[in-house]
Amino acid sequence: MKTVLVSGADANYFPLLRDLVDSVRDRTPRDRVDLAVLDAGLTGEQREELAPLVDRFAEPGWDLWPQGDAPGYLRLFESRPFINRYFPGYDLYVWIDADAWLQEAETIELLAHGAANGALAIVPELHSAYRSVITDLELRYGRFGRIRFDSWAHTLYRDGYGEAAARAYALRPMLNSGVFALRADAPHWEAWIESYRAASPRKHRIGFDQIALNHAVYSRGLEAEYLPAWCNWVCARGLPAFNPATGEFVEPYVPHQRIGILHMARNTKHGTHELATTTGGKVRRSLRRPADQKEKSNA
Repeated sequence: MKTVLVSGADANYFPLLRDLVDSVRDRTPRDRVDLAVLDAGLTGEQREELAPLVDRFAEPGWDLWPQGDAPGYLRLFESRPFINRYFPGYDLYVWIDADAWLQEAETIELLAHGAANGALAIVPELHSAYRSVITDLELRYGRFGRIRFDSWAHTLYRDGYGEAAARAYALRPMLNSGVFALRADAPHWEAWIESYRAASPRKHRIGFDQIALNHAVYSRGLEAEYLPAWCNWVCARGLPAFNPATGEFVEPYVPHQRIGILHMARNTKHGTHELATTTGGKVRRSLRRPADQKEKSNA
C-alpha cells in the first residue's frame, strides 16, 4: 500500500516541522513512506532545507471559505480534509501535526494497519493520566440558580451545529485530529468536508476542523479504529513521564509504555516542564525532540 505522511507549517512553526521530519526520516525507511508538506508560509530557505528530506510540497488554499489576508497557518486547518487531493496517487494518508514528533516507528505501522480496511485510524483523548475526561470542562450557574456543565467541545458543537448536536456529541470521546490515518477511497473525507460546510461559517476558528471530523464520525456512524493514547500522546492533557535509562518519554504509570508520537499541543511546545521519572524522581526538561537524536539525524 503506497503511503504518504503529511504535515504542514508556516515559517514560525518550521523548527517544530523540522523536528517531525527528522524524527520520521530517522525511524522510517524512505522506500516505505513518502513525506509531503503543506507549505503555509515557509521561507525559501526553510523549504530548501527540507527539500532533500521531503518528497512533495503543496501550498494550501482556502478550500472552504476564503479569508483574504488571514494568516497562512489558518489554511492548514481547512486543508486537512483535502490532503488526498493535494497529494494524489497514494493509497493511504497519515497526518501528523507539526507540533508532534515520532519517537517509535511502530506507531506509523499501527496507524496504517488500523486504516487498512477503510476505517479512520485515530486516537481518542482518553487516558488515566490525563487531567480530565472532558477538555476544559466548567461548572456554570445559569438563571434561577440552575447549575450546568459546559466545555470547549460543547461550545463548538453548539455554535456550529446547534444545541441538539452539542448534547448528542459533546460527551463522546474527543477524537484528536492531530494524528490520523485514512485510506484514499474512504468515505470519511467527503463526510468531513460536508460536516465542515454544514456548520455555521462564523465559527470556523482554531479547533473547529477537529469538531467537524468528530461530528462526521459520530453523526454518520463512520467506521473508526481507536488506537491507544501512546500513538498520539496529547501533552496538554497530561504530561508524559521520562525514563532516564533510555532517554525516552513514556506513559506516567507502569508499565511505562513508550510513547510513539509526542504531541506538544497548546503551550507544552514551549519551555521546560517538570516530569516524573520511572525511577521515582523528577526532571525538568523540554518536550521537544532530544538534541542527541537531532545530531544523529543530521550527521
